[in-house]
Amino acid sequence: MATASKVHLSVSEKVKVLLLLATKYRHNLTYSAAECVMKLAGVLSKENLSCPSKHILKTTIELYSSALSEHHLCPECGFYVGTFDIMKQCNNCHYEIDEKRNKKNGNFFLYLSVAEQIAFLLRCGLADELVQPENRDKIRNGNYEDIYDGRLYKKLVASGCLSFNFFY
Repeated sequence: MATASKVHLSVSEKVKVLLLLATKYRHNLTYSAAECVMKLAGVLSKENLSCPSKHILKTTIELYSSALSEHHLCPECGFYVGTFDIMKQCNNCHYEIDEKRNKKNGNFFLYLSVAEQIAFLLRCGLADELVQPENRDKIRNGNYEDIYDGRLYKKLVASGCLSFNFFY
């Protein structure tokens, strides 16, 4: 199998592949089923979506999963039980939790450090694709349209700092 560094994806392609992988894990899909989901998304979309191959999916998993960890919740009381192998007892209700069954029933989540993701994306060229305040399209000059227009933000950018805004 090729190493992860041999797959070159744009930031938007990486986002699509990671969303597809999240769907694959959430619904315990095979790689073939995940490919079918992506093809279906391409058929239903007005834009032309390329379908990642099994190779790209597996390589992306290898690339992004080094710091990925699986965390579990108790299916009985919903208490956070953390990471574990095979069996664990809930500290809250003492329910015996089987890791495979818990995962199959969706009582878990995947964790990947935001700081590690940002650092990785910056190493892979994300900075070249970021919106530069001086190159953005303003609706009306002189108006305060977003954070870029603030006096303090302009000082921050002039000093060479990089900022991110997250919305959820």
